[in-house]
Amino acid sequence: MKFDPASALQVAIGTEKGKVLLYDMRYPVPIYTLQHHYRLPINNIKFHESKKILTCDKKIIKLWNQKDGSLFTNIEPKCPVNDVECARDGSGLIYVPLEQEKIGTYFIPELGHAPKWCAFLENMTEELEESKSTNVYDDYKFLTTADLDKLNASHLIGTSTLKAYMHGYFIEVKSYQKLLSLADPFAFEKYRQEQIATRMSQQRQRIQVNKKVGLSDQVKVNQALMDELAHKKGKGAK
Repeated sequence: MKFDPASALQVAIGTEKGKVLLYDMRYPVPIYTLQHHYRLPINNIKFHESKKILTCDKKIIKLWNQKDGSLFTNIEPKCPVNDVECARDGSGLIYVPLEQEKIGTYFIPELGHAPKWCAFLENMTEELEESKSTNVYDDYKFLTTADLDKLNASHLIGTSTLKAYMHGYFIEVKSYQKLLSLADPFAFEKYRQEQIATRMSQQRQRIQVNKKVGLSDQVKVNQALMDELAHKKGKGAK
């Protein structure tokens, strides 16, 4: 349980099921509830001066926007997490004691500046931004908690099969296809029928039918003028 030092009216409570509830001391109902998808006990909670809330369990550290409870970012170290601590003066430097000899150190520029004794981090982050590249995970499928419930795969949460990311999980495409075939044996047949219907509709759009010209579509003429010309022509012939 941690109080917000800025207001002293808000308090965050972490549960053993991976939930963090933010309360206003004047109301009995929580403002919002934050969920850790690994569902492990919350180790620590920190209120950052940048109006962010840091919460951590054994596997992951989550940063939330304090205003609305939306997820800001995740930090998932390779070793189990014991605690989390923020540097003073609103810095973006974060210390994470891990199950190893070295303490994990992370710098997030959007949280604040780097301390004076490690100002070189500012230059390093600028160089990384210039050379950053995006990775496309073609071999993984993103699933939410609702998707896992539909696949009857909620028991996989916390295992190596699922990798927590943002508000859901990444799973290998092969594993996802196996789960899908078990949950719905006719899923592939439905997918095949949908693809056939899509291709048929595309072919129909390509076919152009030439409409026959009917009597109503023929060119209209001035019949009175035609009769007059024909009458004059008949007189000239005589």
